[in-house]
Amino acid sequence: MKEILNLNGVVGVTLIKDEKYVPDGIETLENPLFYCVMLKKAASERKSFYAPAEVQSCPRGKAVLGMGDTPEFEKTGEFYINKSSAADTRAATRLVESVPRLKDVKGTLIQPLEDAKNPDVVLAFPANARNAHELIHASIYQTGGSINAEFAAPYSFCGYTTARTYLNDEVSFAIPCGAAKKAVKMIGEEYTDEELIVTIPGQQINQVAENLTKLGSVKERMKAKTGE
Repeated sequence: MKEILNLNGVVGVTLIKDEKYVPDGIETLENPLFYCVMLKKAASERKSFYAPAEVQSCPRGKAVLGMGDTPEFEKTGEFYINKSSAADTRAATRLVESVPRLKDVKGTLIQPLEDAKNPDVVLAFPANARNAHELIHASIYQTGGSINAEFAAPYSFCGYTTARTYLNDEVSFAIPCGAAKKAVKMIGEEYTDEELIVTIPGQQINQVAENLTKLGSVKERMKAKTGE
């Protein structure tokens, strides 16, 4: 994957439902951060860490990831109306109710992919649409068919990639939401306007990586790149 794709980061996430399964020697994150920021931190710093519920500082993402209750301001729709993200209470409520949600999660083990042993989901941050296309193509190389897309304006990293991929056991992709783009700046990083997030079930990642090398379009591109 690293050789073929120009990725901004590839991160494995394990959803911890009992903290006895956090591996020995893994650092516990102490400074509160948004989940979408944690992912970029792990990718850019090449560091593994465990993030328990108490350091998940985005209450919306925390709830979607199964570590807390839906905030009251979301239940009423007030948050999205005030942000001009929804026309009225009905639209705002549907935004909240439609997002995929996990249950009974204690924390997230977040690691660069090369360090992740058995991640539940793998999030790749393609630098362009071509990379996203190649990952999606590789995910259906054996099965054929198509990828079902499900998008919304908010919840890109927590809901429409991590939770949806885990619950449906299928590849998902999304566009970084405005909250993620703003929050990641606190660690001096960015999510660009051009990139997509492609999320692959952990048990499929080895096969997807192998399939990349078999794609005709990839073979042609790599051959042209090396001049062979």
